[in-house]
Amino acid sequence: MNISFLGSALRRQPSQPVQRQETGLTSSLSLYTEQGPIPAFLLSPGDKVIRRGRGPAVVRDVEFDTFTGKMIRIAPNALGRARPEDFVLLPPDQKILLRRFEGSLLTGEIRDGLFALRDLVDHERICWYQPDGPVKLVRLAFDENEIVHAGGLELAFEG
Repeated sequence: MNISFLGSALRRQPSQPVQRQETGLTSSLSLYTEQGPIPAFLLSPGDKVIRRGRGPAVVRDVEFDTFTGKMIRIAPNALGRARPEDFVLLPPDQKILLRRFEGSLLTGEIRDGLFALRDLVDHERICWYQPDGPVKLVRLAFDENEIVHAGGLELAFEG
């Protein structure tokens, strides 16, 4: 009896665990809504947040988590006037939209683009930061990929 598929399964390398990308918002970071800014921890499914260029987007799900690793600390005005409005802490894999001017200063690229914050660290205005304790994160889900306005930044969320 020849059962070749069993032998090949035994020779394969064990699958590696998928590394979770660390994204989200610190719970106190405000998102812009039609009623004004609201801290992320107060959002709930059905709320509408302002997105880039297409009116409000409906929040489909809100997930709360704690994060204990290093975060990215962005100084006020590091990405342009009021970008961000105040010091902001975000997880390292969170993606941000940079426009031509901002991107050329930080990455040398002269185009709009999405960049993971870890790739923008300059050790002056955008730095690695180890919080004293766990940080509460809020992860938002939408029907499709969205770029929403939060704390003076344009942050990307997958649908």
